[in-house]
Amino acid sequence: MYKILLIYVPKRNTPFKEAISSEMLLQIKDILSKIGYIVFLHKYIPNQIGSLIKEIDPDVIFNMAYGYVYSSENTFESQVDVLERIEASRPRAILGSCSTTQRLVQDKLLCSEFLLKKGFKVPHHYTLGDFEDFKDNHYLVVKPRFGACHRNIRLMKPIQVKNIDNNKHLLIQNYIDGPEFTVAVVTVKGKAKAFLPLEILFDKTETKNVLGLNKKDCSWRIDSNDSYKLRFLAEQIFEILNLKHYARIDFRISDIGPVCIDVNPLPNLDSKRSFLPAIANLSGISYENLIKMLIDAVIHG
Repeated sequence: MYKILLIYVPKRNTPFKEAISSEMLLQIKDILSKIGYIVFLHKYIPNQIGSLIKEIDPDVIFNMAYGYVYSSENTFESQVDVLERIEASRPRAILGSCSTTQRLVQDKLLCSEFLLKKGFKVPHHYTLGDFEDFKDNHYLVVKPRFGACHRNIRLMKPIQVKNIDNNKHLLIQNYIDGPEFTVAVVTVKGKAKAFLPLEILFDKTETKNVLGLNKKDCSWRIDSNDSYKLRFLAEQIFEILNLKHYARIDFRISDIGPVCIDVNPLPNLDSKRSFLPAIANLSGISYENLIKMLIDAVIHG
């Protein structure tokens, strides 16, 4: 009988206020219990996680710990820091990519540079001194180098960017004026399998759009024709980054083809608010079957 330890951090204690609800956690626990697994649901506590894993000795850790903010201090552990602490206890298996992969992927600059060297198209990155010859109608995307949930993204003109602080934790990228898609990838029998792309549809009253800046003014639909062959591209990126079990990869379509704008190595699983469950649902896969797929990915390879 497989034992599964579901580790989570409450929304209020995550650095980016991730969509973590008690309803979702109990839903996942119920799904896994009905399959026949023994499920332990525990909140992540830094100085107790090692002893907890040793005591339960789970076959699989279902990791939903998206970073941890200490309530009594102005400090936090990133999602990767938390994962490294979990890995230090040498569990048998963890759902999701390893900390080494996640540390690369969650650094948006290093991830882009890595993909560029491998031949994939990525946004161009600028420094604050690059804008002398830009036209007034040019737009730039300014976003955190590290971050999640499409938070703190800004769409700015070069003159505005010149006035921001020179912060090494900010990325300045070219704005790609084309359709935006996100593609979910899950491991099935050891191989990356991409779902049909989800196209993000922005409010047409806005001339320029960025997911995160305009999240409340968008809807989405499945691209049933996979018009830009994004499934194959997403599977390639998944494998070349050594991602495991599941991920979500974002693209914009430029005049030279698809550009990878972001990679999420541990996408949220909220059944009502998150893209991965929405993609599965629109592809005819229930939330229950999605959770089964994820567990099968780590147990059966």
